[in-house]
Amino acid sequence: MYRYGCSGGVESRHASDAVHDRGAGSGVSDVPMFASKGWYRVRGRGWVAVIYCDRERDRADSGLAGAPVYVDGEQFMCLAVECHPKGGPIRQGEEIGLLVRETPT
Repeated sequence: MYRYGCSGGVESRHASDAVHDRGAGSGVSDVPMFASKGWYRVRGRGWVAVIYCDRERDRADSGLAGAPVYVDGEQFMCLAVECHPKGGPIRQGEEIGLLVRETPT
């Protein structure tokens, strides 16, 4: 399903593994917030958070890659969005993967 998360070199991550709570929900924010369905480490790339899309987004340019996101209350930088290569936009509630890296504190 995901280009980076389904082959060798994959480990799992759970919300309890998050060490820092960087203030998600502490005020009004333009940063998208998601709850993960699961986490997968891709060696040499980062972590893929499997989430349900919050709203309809353009499949070619979701507006998430290169932007900060909150997943499970922790802030990350989204490096890429992984989704099925079907036509049309990413639908609200569609399962997608966010390739992320932790942001400096």
